[in-house]
Amino acid sequence: MFTHITPKTLSSAEIRHINKYFLCDTIAIPADIGLALGTQAANIQNPMCETIGQHYLTGHFNQIILSGAPLIEKSGLSEAEEMADYLRKHKIPSSALILDNDATNTQENIEIARKITQSISMPINTVFCFGNVYGGRRILMTIAKRWPEITPALLLTAPRPDFKDTWQDHTADRERMCWEFNKIAPYTQKGWLTEVNIDAINLKLRIAPRHRQQSNAPHMP
Repeated sequence: MFTHITPKTLSSAEIRHINKYFLCDTIAIPADIGLALGTQAANIQNPMCETIGQHYLTGHFNQIILSGAPLIEKSGLSEAEEMADYLRKHKIPSSALILDNDATNTQENIEIARKITQSISMPINTVFCFGNVYGGRRILMTIAKRWPEITPALLLTAPRPDFKDTWQDHTADRERMCWEFNKIAPYTQKGWLTEVNIDAINLKLRIAPRHRQQSNAPHMP
């Protein structure tokens, strides 16, 4: 519907389009493995890690790849290591965490994760992805291009709970959302992205064969 949006002239129709098209989660069901795409923003990464921990403990996956290169403001510490530290402090075992300290963008997040899973003995049919809200649909479109053999679930994390209803009211959010949305058309033209159908992904998630997951939640006395 729209291919380029300007923050200063943002219309109600464009806002609805971004909310429906770009800010798209899938259904959340157990998958063969998890994948977290790191971010420099602590106000997104920390709540994302909290959500990751909750989904691990309820058996959505038994292992998760934490992907992200060194943080700009914290020399020597990668996004992946920061996520791992948070999860370990919240009772997630190190054995469940696979670190990728090299990925510097979404394409590398996906390509390196794909290579990592090729060394895992069990089949990988479904991947539960956790990403920054500003990555939006582009995460799924990158997976469709770079890792087409799997079916991805996606859960986006925002800096605040009401983000989808309020981003248009904040200048910085308006500019960032429009900038991220405007990447879709040129990235697709360059062959970096493949369009996706969310309804079709949800259907595949429901029927895809997957490694049987057991709940990781601690047994109650």
